[in-house]
Amino acid sequence: MTVQDETPGFDTTSLGLAETPGAWSPTPLQHAMLLSGLSGGVRRSNLEQILIEAPDLPLEADALRAALCALAARHPALRACAELTVDGSLVWTVAAPRAPELTLCDWPDAPNEALSAWLEADRTRGFDLRRSPWRAMLATRGGLPPLLVLTLHHAAIDLPGMAVLLEELADLLSGKPLPPLDTPFETICATPPLDLAAARTHFATRFGAFEKLDLLEPHRVPGRMQSCRADLPEAVTVALRSRAKAAGAGTFAALQAAWALILARWTGRSDASFGLTLAGRNLMPGHERSVASLIATLPQRLDLADLPHLDALLALAQSETEALRPHHAASLDQVRQWA
Repeated sequence: MTVQDETPGFDTTSLGLAETPGAWSPTPLQHAMLLSGLSGGVRRSNLEQILIEAPDLPLEADALRAALCALAARHPALRACAELTVDGSLVWTVAAPRAPELTLCDWPDAPNEALSAWLEADRTRGFDLRRSPWRAMLATRGGLPPLLVLTLHHAAIDLPGMAVLLEELADLLSGKPLPPLDTPFETICATPPLDLAAARTHFATRFGAFEKLDLLEPHRVPGRMQSCRADLPEAVTVALRSRAKAAGAGTFAALQAAWALILARWTGRSDASFGLTLAGRNLMPGHERSVASLIATLPQRLDLADLPHLDALLALAQSETEALRPHHAASLDQVRQWA
């Protein structure tokens, strides 16, 4: 395996963008992720690796570097750096446009084993969020197509933002011009308005008498978190969506209902509480295609007692999700005060 020298980010003054003074307060969820990253916690947490194998695109180092640099110039979130101020506050600053770190690898033999080892080392490395929230790796693999890996931190970009990023990257590599974009720096931490009184009422009503116990503790297994994947057959997926739709719910609500049933069974309770991640972009007109991390994770509680049938649980999950959405900008510290 050959790994060439990593290319550090370089300034692109020809783009007409210079380093801009100023600092912006992170959203509540960004704040939590940044604290974890800056405190030397679990390095691999809140890190996303995207593997891209695109035989029809010119995945060549110089073209890729230019495309990544253009994306960084378009989207301030890709140049966001976390800083602790002298008074201990955590803020975002935005650096001058520059390409992310790009590592070039050559794996002529055993590319699958080399990739697995590289991905693990990349996760273990984590991020220095004071410098950059993303990086890239391009690997040649003998007779296989080149492979691109983008590693990003969730504090700077969420799943909808990643979709836009990949779409624009494909356009740039294909030679398609992107429409002009002048993204305000404050986009990196945009939040919808918050009605404090309504939010207080929502969480106090649902969690005011909440028993703060971790009833899953006896079931925990030491070590890294593990994932379990099960692919549902198409017929089962169609049936699940149809059943949810008949109850006035969506697939997201159906997944919540299933998770609530599992938690209730494992904890021996008649209700289930869990964190729910919401995109929030429908609450912020103009941010449908923003490359940033605009998500929020808030507590959801479903009371399974006295529900006559499954459709009632599906409808409850849907209605509670809709009731939660307007409080997207509430912080967990506020929720704790209200509960």
